[in-house]
Amino acid sequence: MPKKFREINKECLNCGRFLKLNNSRDIIRKNFCCRRCSTLYYLNKGEIGMAGKHHSEEAKIKMADKAKINFKGEGNPRYTHGIHMYRNLALNQSSECSFCKSNEKLQVHHIDGNRLNNQLNNLVVLCSYCHRYIHLRRGEQFLKN
Repeated sequence: MPKKFREINKECLNCGRFLKLNNSRDIIRKNFCCRRCSTLYYLNKGEIGMAGKHHSEEAKIKMADKAKINFKGEGNPRYTHGIHMYRNLALNQSSECSFCKSNEKLQVHHIDGNRLNNQLNNLVVLCSYCHRYIHLRRGEQFLKN
């Protein structure tokens, strides 16, 4: 039969509430009544992240230089050399579907089917319904008219 431990009251290190502990593992390990108290306690002590710590002047200069980097276009580490710019150009030229004149859920369609041919004369703006119709029904003859 397992040994029964007597119940021990231990005070939460953050808020002072009493914890009722009844096994040896909890008696040794538990110091807080909840996770919130644990987080607040260590934040106040400065043991989590940079709380309560100060940056050196050198570190402040480095951070300021990084903040000046332009992350738009070529400055962005995920920049793909303007491969997808054709969408913006085509959508700026036309704000409605070329067939039904709708202005909702606009997409750009490549007339010749070559996704790498991003010449503006190969692009047409379509709503999602007409775009789906062209691909599913092979409606390419409508585009050529």
